[in-house]
Parts: sequence; C-alpha cells; structure tokens
Amino acid sequence: MVSTFFVLFYVSQTPLTLGHTGLILTLYGIWNAINDPLIGYYMDKKKTRWGRRVPYMVIGTIPFTIGFILLWWAPTNDVSSAFFYALLMLFIYDFGFTLVMTAWTALYTEMYEDEKNPYNFFNISGFWGWRNDYD
Repeated sequence: MVSTFFVLFYVSQTPLTLGHTGLILTLYGIWNAINDPLIGYYMDKKKTRWGRRVPYMVIGTIPFTIGFILLWWAPTNDVSSAFFYALLMLFIYDFGFTLVMTAWTALYTEMYEDEKNPYNFFNISGFWGWRNDYD
C-alpha cells in the first residue's frame, strides 16, 4: 500500500520520474532482502527482561513513525535531493516496520504453550482478515 502511494506522490509532487521511483523501490527490495532476515535472526537470539519481542515493538515504533511521517515531506527543489531523501526515509520507515511487524507476528507463537493453539489463532484471524477484505 505504501509503495503505491509512494510512487504516486513522488512522481506527482517532486521532480522524480517513474524511473527514479522504480530504482528507489528496487534498492528498497534489496534492502529488505538483507535487513529482514538479519533482524529476525537477532530478534530470536536476544533475550531481555521484557521478553524477546516486546522491546523491538516498542523501539521499532520510533523509526516506523518518524520514517512514515517524513516520507511524505519531500524536498521539491531538485532530483538528487528528492531521490536520496526518499531512499533514506523509505529505509528508515521499513526498518521500523520490520522491527514492529516481525516482533508482533512472532509474539503469537510464544504466547501459547501447546502447538495447536497458535495455528488455530492464525487460521481464524486469517479467515476474518480475508473475509473483511470483501466488505
């Protein structure tokens, strides 16, 4: 969803072209391929007194929120500043998003003692999420 509005916003409100935004999203995809597995690995290995997931959700909200807000305050004066600004803000936003969402989705599997409950929870939540898409 963000990438769709990202392209629309940066092509219509800044001097960037579709080629520029395509390059930014390509670099963003490469960043995701490196960033997401590393965060998941370190999240699984690190234990704190608040648990393995909660600190990442709390800390991750900071770059998640700041990156999202600043992503839409783009400089409009020249192509290079808009390009690097968009790239940096998208990376900051995604870093926070990865911290929060990886921790949040992994938290459910640690909340239940037996192995059957989390799968039932995911099946029910997945069904209602799918069903609500068509309302």
